[in-house]
Amino acid sequence: MMKSLMKKLLFLIIIANLLFISADVAMGAFVLTKTANPTSVSFGDTITYTYGLSNTGPTDLHNVVINDNKLGAIAVGNLSVGGSWSQPLTHKVGESDMPGPLRNTARATGLNATNGTVTSNSVTRSVTLDILDSCLLQWCLVLLMCE
Repeated sequence: MMKSLMKKLLFLIIIANLLFISADVAMGAFVLTKTANPTSVSFGDTITYTYGLSNTGPTDLHNVVINDNKLGAIAVGNLSVGGSWSQPLTHKVGESDMPGPLRNTARATGLNATNGTVTSNSVTRSVTLDILDSCLLQWCLVLLMCE
């Protein structure tokens, strides 16, 4: 009876391990990178954010989208295993970005072969806003408009 119980327990352990291994293999993974240039700006300047996305496998991903708190949804599309995607996008510094620093956060999501959601790491970049230059520029604009 003890041998029969041990065999059943061993069988259950093997099945549980196979299920966990299968779930890990089917999920997929990808890595998001992002740079900001320049890293110090004034009101009205343009920041170029360069995004990079790599599918580290083990499954192809589809309907991949980067969600960015400043630029919104950025459609990537499909990303095969080992594939990568890169794109520079711009943001013009406006009043809603004041007084700074401008913190820009992005995270990617996509679907694997079984339509399970796969989420990338979150990436945040901070850009310093030179408030004095921005205030002087706005003040000069106000003076010009009043003349």
